[in-house]
Amino acid sequence: IVRAERFVRTNTAMGCCFSLCESTPDVPENIIPDPVGPCHFVVESCSMFNKDYEVYKDEKGKDNRWLFLNREGKAWSDKSRIDLENYVREDEENPKKGEVLWTAKSDE
Repeated sequence: IVRAERFVRTNTAMGCCFSLCESTPDVPENIIPDPVGPCHFVVESCSMFNKDYEVYKDEKGKDNRWLFLNREGKAWSDKSRIDLENYVREDEENPKKGEVLWTAKSDE
């Protein structure tokens, strides 16, 4: 079980660009192992216009990029879901998709 100790949301958009709205972060140089047991992390929006979030281990920093919250579908639709992914990307057919560690689906 992963327990949130802090939740930080900041909007750090570089401007209103539609390419930022659906962008997937690049794989960090150092891939941090998947969480095991209680841990501390920071969650931050990828940009003001993006529906996805990056998860940092312990504190925000370039070397602390840990996981990716990938939101798909329109909010409040029955096709909406959020995947918690790591940065291990081995699927040749979907090269921007990490290994899914957890999924939440909307049922209403």
